[in-house]
Amino acid sequence: MHSNNFPYLKRQKWHVIVADGATREMVLFNTPLEFKDKNGKDSNIATFEVKQRFGKSGSFSFQAFFMCDSYVGFDKEVTLKFDVLEEERDRIIPDYSVEDMEAINGPTMVESLISGDTTRDDESDPDED
Repeated sequence: MHSNNFPYLKRQKWHVIVADGATREMVLFNTPLEFKDKNGKDSNIATFEVKQRFGKSGSFSFQAFFMCDSYVGFDKEVTLKFDVLEEERDRIIPDYSVEDMEAINGPTMVESLISGDTTRDDESDPDED
């Protein structure tokens, strides 16, 4: 982008704000969009992922506001509507193995680093031979 008010090149920034369709309460605020492809090159497509757990099934509506800090009049408002289906009652949940349960309940990598336990069972000390 170029303007007489900026003596240098400025990259435009796009932001998205997501609000509840009924109450207009902000759900996701000021998330910057990055226009890069998988190789890190500039692209015309921006993607971002939002993971949200809904406590009930039904139809939901949101408003998404896309705003640019550089261009006047390019702001866009989009209605997002989707349905959350009820969980299947006959869904089979597989049993986890003992190793999987130990891995889930065990300390995370950060907890291990904080406690000072950085050795793993499959690693052996070369000086022990």
